[in-house]
Amino acid sequence: MLLYDSIAPYGLIYLAGVLLLLSLLKFKLRLPLADSLYYTVFISLFTIIGARIGYAGFYEPAYYAAHPFELVELYKGGMSFHGALLGLASAVILVIKDRLLRLQLCDLIALTALILLPCGRIINYLGGEIYGTEAAPGTPFALIYPALDFKLRHAVTLYEASGYLIFVLPVLWWLKKRQALNFPGAFACAFALLQGLLRFTVDFWREPDLSAGLVFNTFGLGQILALGQLIGAAALYVYLRKRAVKHD
Repeated sequence: MLLYDSIAPYGLIYLAGVLLLLSLLKFKLRLPLADSLYYTVFISLFTIIGARIGYAGFYEPAYYAAHPFELVELYKGGMSFHGALLGLASAVILVIKDRLLRLQLCDLIALTALILLPCGRIINYLGGEIYGTEAAPGTPFALIYPALDFKLRHAVTLYEASGYLIFVLPVLWWLKKRQALNFPGAFACAFALLQGLLRFTVDFWREPDLSAGLVFNTFGLGQILALGQLIGAAALYVYLRKRAVKHD
C-alpha cells in the first residue's frame, strides 16, 4: 500500500487517459498535433469539472451549496462518473463542429474508457474505496473496510472491473462481428449502453450513498443515472443507425 499512499492513483489514471486519447487522435484519426492537443486538453478539463460538479449536484447538493469553495478541493475526493460523462459530452459538442469528427472522437473516447475504467475500479479495490453491502462468510474477494465498520462486504469494485472483461468486451466483440458497429458513433453508443447496464446491475451489491438514499426503497441514485445513460445510448444508437442506412 506504500505506492498507493505515496502517489495519487487516480491522477495516474487520468494522465494515462489523456495520453491514450492524445495518441488515438494523432495516430488513429491522423489529426494535426496542435488539434489533437487542443481537443484532448479541453475534453480532459471538462471531464474533471463535470465529475466534480456532478458529484456535488447529484450526491451532496446541500453540503456544497453551503461550502461552495470546497468544489475546487479535488484532493478530498468526490467525483461522479455520470457528471464526468455530462462534462465530456458538453466538451465534444462545444469544441467540435464537424459531425463526423464528433462521432469518431466519441468512439475513441469510449475505447479509452473501456481500457481505463477497469483499472480505476481495481485502484478503488486496493484503496478500500466504494463499499459493498454485507457479504456472507466465505464470499470470494470480500473485504472488511475499517474506515466504515468491521463487517465483511461485497467487493463491488472487483465485480465491476471483471464485468468489463467477461461482459462488456465480449458483447462489443460480438456486435463488431455482426457488423453492428460499422458506422460512426456506434461503438460509443454500444459501450455507454453496456457500461450503464453493468453499473446498474453491480450497484445492487453496492452500499447506497447515505446522502442520496434509495429510490423506491430499491435503487441507488447511481442506478437511476445508469438507467438514464443506457436508455439514452440505446436511443442515440437507433437514431445514428437509421441515419447511416438512409445515407448509404
